Amino acid sequence: MFGYIRPRVDELKVRREAEYRAAYCGLCRCLGKRHGLTARFLVNYDITFAWLLIAGHGELSPCSRQFCPANPLKKKACRPMDPAMEYCADLCVILCAASLRDRQRDEKGLKKLPPALACAALRRANRRACAQRPALAELTRSQLDKLAALEADKCDSMDRAADAFAVLLSHCADGALEGELRPVQQLLYHVGRFIYLTDALDDLHKDAASGDYNPLLCRFSCPDGALSEDDRAYVRESILASVSMAGAALALCELRSNREILENIVSLGMPAVLDAVDRGTFQSKRKMKDTGAL
Repeated sequence: MFGYIRPRVDELKVRREAEYRAAYCGLCRCLGKRHGLTARFLVNYDITFAWLLIAGHGELSPCSRQFCPANPLKKKACRPMDPAMEYCADLCVILCAASLRDRQRDEKGLKKLPPALACAALRRANRRACAQRPALAELTRSQLDKLAALEADKCDSMDRAADAFAVLLSHCADGALEGELRPVQQLLYHVGRFIYLTDALDDLHKDAASGDYNPLLCRFSCPDGALSEDDRAYVRESILASVSMAGAALALCELRSNREILENIVSLGMPAVLDAVDRGTFQSKRKMKDTGAL
């Protein structure tokens, strides 16, 4: 997961921002309880979005206040562990472990070492998560194998490459929800497509320098890793089309809670992140003060 699916905080009510932070902290605590201290470092905005969506189909339990290892002198509001949170914790471990394995495979020389060490640290947690969610683990393996094959063939279709990742995300909530899943699947498909193509745009210069696969480099002429104005506008339009489709799918989801936060993320947060990536100012591990996003 890449951290591209985040709210625009300056457009959130104070209460909703507090609820979002409580969900984020709850997932961090659940990862630690379920998979050990190391797994806490995997918590991210994207998996928080998944929990908000899944938990939003049911009734939410009240928040509690818990001590945080990062600040042990102060308690923080925290969503309690529930089946949706346990599912998302397992989902987070499976996706992050798979991403690290792909990085380890793609890197060369000493650059293989960091992802290899991270994979080793997560091996036990990943085994436990895969044992708990075998269908999800198989789906992840299958779709990432398809994506790896496209990358090996230097696929010049950004839609085919994005589709392999988007299909994975479209079904990642199937095991946690019952009833009509089509709107949720469509929402997650377009969120996945947004993540993949936004990440490709974000990594354009880096991939051009390293020679790593990037569907935009294969699809367009990119001297020095720079798209022409027309090509950049085309890519932005394609990504924003997925934002629009995600918003339409969200409107059809039968949510009992979290709708306001989810609408903020889709209609405001995602476009703000794309704008920051397009300007070259996106920083995944820092607060985005220029956009008001976390």
